[in-house]
Amino acid sequence: MSLTLYYAPDNASLAPHIALRRIGVPFDLVMIDKSRSDQNSDWYKALNPHQRVPTLVHRNPATGDTVVREAAAICLYLDDQFPAAGLMPPTKSRDRGVALDWLIYLTNTVQADLMVWNYNFRYAQTDAQKATLRELTGARLVEMFKTADQHLATSGPWISGIAPSCADYFLLMLAGWGKQFGISPLPSTNVSIRRHALAYQALPEVQAAFEAEQISVFFQ
Repeated sequence: MSLTLYYAPDNASLAPHIALRRIGVPFDLVMIDKSRSDQNSDWYKALNPHQRVPTLVHRNPATGDTVVREAAAICLYLDDQFPAAGLMPPTKSRDRGVALDWLIYLTNTVQADLMVWNYNFRYAQTDAQKATLRELTGARLVEMFKTADQHLATSGPWISGIAPSCADYFLLMLAGWGKQFGISPLPSTNVSIRRHALAYQALPEVQAAFEAEQISVFFQ
């Protein structure tokens, strides 16, 4: 039985990469070089017809290979396979409901708007249209990060209470992207998000993933 994560540095694959580090089982990393359009290659399309990163391949001679292709789905799949790692709160618990709520919100709503903001050329043609699109999505993102900050201020220290979960991986990743993209005001101006990010960056699994991907910490 083996695990292989196809990733790109500082992409959506970061969250499942951190999850794998937390589990602590051996796994292989295969980098998808977007500068060479590896994600559009025939060999990768055979693994992931969506031509997106990440992809997890879980090889098991007894049951056959399992391929999971979305970052949040990979995190939840890993939680199913390795429940002792505590990637998500226990099944049927209140904390799990909170973690699931935020995990899906972050990937379906916050991440989606970050992609629209960053890849505005896919959705608009003229410079004026692109500027308007960034203004509108930027304003929405500011409010989304404020909402996350307010939740952390009362739930803390983590999204679903006293233990970190995959939802926290996503918040760290997305807040980091918001900072990199220059969303104004920056997510780091939110006190609770900044506290959360600094605590998360100190975790061994996060540090190991950052080092392997050769990316700098998001928050100082």
